[in-house]
Amino acid sequence: MCIPAGERHWRIPPTRKGENSRGPRARFGENRNISSVYATGGKSFPNVYSHKVYLKRVDIGAMTDWAEKRLLEVIGEEDEVVLAYVKGILQAGGTPEAKAIHVTLDGFLGAKTTGFVSSLWEVLLDAQQQSDGVPAALRQAVAAKRQAEGEAGAEAARRDAEAASRREAEAAAEARETARMAEAGAPREE
Repeated sequence: MCIPAGERHWRIPPTRKGENSRGPRARFGENRNISSVYATGGKSFPNVYSHKVYLKRVDIGAMTDWAEKRLLEVIGEEDEVVLAYVKGILQAGGTPEAKAIHVTLDGFLGAKTTGFVSSLWEVLLDAQQQSDGVPAALRQAVAAKRQAEGEAGAEAARRDAEAASRREAEAAAEARETARMAEAGAPREE
């Protein structure tokens, strides 16, 4: 079939199964709706996931310790991959998306995912409401840890001071011994 030079007819090819008008891979792009993907499995997300968490308002150290302990309770053993993923999310800052975390951890935690991510999200929401970024439930534990670190630091400082005073006393005693031997005319020992 020959098309005359002045008349170009552009034909839009029909889409194949699994494609849309933007191309074959557009369905896997950034516009992916996680809720609909997860809902196809017959599961739904808890309502707490609809609230945003701003990690810049949260004490990341306290939350990392909490997440490590909670993961140990949930899994029963230390899993470095899952722990590294959760720590990475907490340390990345910004506003993480609970649904994406849930979908990612579902492969590792299985049926325990909803319990872990829900409790993580509730603790994060509580932490961002507090002025110091530590959730009320963890405040006593964090205060006890900081006090223990402070006491340990004070104990170490006291030991260092005692060791320094002993060294000074030994140096003074050695100087006196050297001076006494010099007065007596004895040769010095070096």
